[in-house]
Amino acid sequence: MRDIGGYWNNADDAGATDAAQDGAGPRHNSLAMLLPYLERGAIYEIFDRGIAPWDANATQPGSVPMYVCPSDASNSRQPGHSPNASRANMALSMGDVTSCRNNNRGLFTWATSGGPGTWSAYRHSSRYEAERRRLIRPKDMGAVSDGTSNTIFCSEFVIGNTSNGRGSREIKGGAYHYGNEAFATGMRANVGMCVNNAIDRAAGQLVGAASEVGRGARYFDRWDQCAYFNTLAPPNAPVCVRNNNERDHWGVLSPQSRHSGGVNAGLVDGSVRFITDSIDTNNLGGSGVFGGHPEHSGRSIYGTWGALGSINGGESATL
Repeated sequence: MRDIGGYWNNADDAGATDAAQDGAGPRHNSLAMLLPYLERGAIYEIFDRGIAPWDANATQPGSVPMYVCPSDASNSRQPGHSPNASRANMALSMGDVTSCRNNNRGLFTWATSGGPGTWSAYRHSSRYEAERRRLIRPKDMGAVSDGTSNTIFCSEFVIGNTSNGRGSREIKGGAYHYGNEAFATGMRANVGMCVNNAIDRAAGQLVGAASEVGRGARYFDRWDQCAYFNTLAPPNAPVCVRNNNERDHWGVLSPQSRHSGGVNAGLVDGSVRFITDSIDTNNLGGSGVFGGHPEHSGRSIYGTWGALGSINGGESATL
């Protein structure tokens, strides 16, 4: 993880960390953008030729060892899109927001307007040839006004125990689909409802599953579930989504791990810290509070954890 942060700094120095593409842009995310700096240029070239982010030629098991955590046995399972494709545990921070879409708070963002958002529609659009080289990329270092040692760049998540990563009811690796406005509305989520109500304690699993959400199974894809986490609920809290749709599944996307008591997290300055499950979240933003809108500004309402996710909230949170 320390290497990932260091490579991103190298990419920034090389001028490769431009702002994200719009809705008609490539489906690849910033994990793909980093490939040349991880000595995986051959995979990057495959994507550059227009191959989809889930193509088995680019995601064979062990293709990017830095993106895999040995503690999670699920990363060896096969997703449904490609019979020989692998999974990954590396997760990028979207900050204290519910989605990367129009994100003012975190390092990663993409706009919702501008054209087709599905791979098939974009792949055959007139804009493809002009834009296929432009991947979704993190904002540059100058945008991190809260300080590079106070801002999270990456962490980890656990992969679901189903054949394609979707529909898992595991507390770690699964996702619960609330599907109602009591949990989330207008791109804001009731984080406390997710943390306190999504787990069936007696059964030791989520109370329900989101059949279209699978974390890490298409780890080069740009949708939020595939490679991103947020700093709303604490590490190893459940994952809850508003919609059961791979392209519209915003909500509480907690980082998770098989480690005891927390997760590893890489900061923008390249350092790595262990973030405990008990990190301050300001009581999940407050009882019944809806928060995490991607375009909000100012200090985070999610305590130290939220402040570590935001790049420009005016906080200098320390661990």
